[in-house]
Amino acid sequence: MQHKEIDVEVNIDRGAIVAMRSQDPDSNYNTINVTGYNDSLGEMQYVKLQLNSNDYKKACDAHVRKKSVRVVGTGRSSIKQVFLRHPDEFQVNE
Repeated sequence: MQHKEIDVEVNIDRGAIVAMRSQDPDSNYNTINVTGYNDSLGEMQYVKLQLNSNDYKKACDAHVRKKSVRVVGTGRSSIKQVFLRHPDEFQVNE
């Protein structure tokens, strides 16, 4: 049985970075995984984001410093996670 993917609004104010992957941090194909409460859906969500090199470097710093992140955008949802290719907003909370 194949699961249908749907568009999902993502609005996470204080997400935790739980995984990071990159073969070349200077590229625009870096991914991180964030978990947090999605205000748009009213539930916890696991989101995989594709970040450009500047945002990926910010994410690396946030991960080391154990800082939360804010993520906003429209992603594609499968059963277990949302994939957000180009977030409208990505910032590190201070």
